[in-house]
Amino acid sequence: MATRLSADGRRLIQGFEGLSLRAYPDTSKGYSIGYGHFGVKAGDVISRDEAERLFDQDVLKYETAVALNAPRTTQPQFDAMTSLAYNIGTAGFASS
Repeated sequence: MATRLSADGRRLIQGFEGLSLRAYPDTSKGYSIGYGHFGVKAGDVISRDEAERLFDQDVLKYETAVALNAPRTTQPQFDAMTSLAYNIGTAGFASS
């Protein structure tokens, strides 16, 4: 049973998200940076190391949501579900 994102899962999510070291508009509600880290302001700039740190910080809540809602998964299933949760949010994942 998987409870942490694998290196393959990490590459999967980061590939889907893409990397932006400058803040970009992400919905009508605000800006994102790095690999989809939400809640920054226009004009913000970060390093690649900071983008990785933010990703690690963000992915933890999605790993937790998947582990709680789907406790018996293979690693590929866990990675795919964590990617889904990363995109639709923890509440969306829990109710899907």
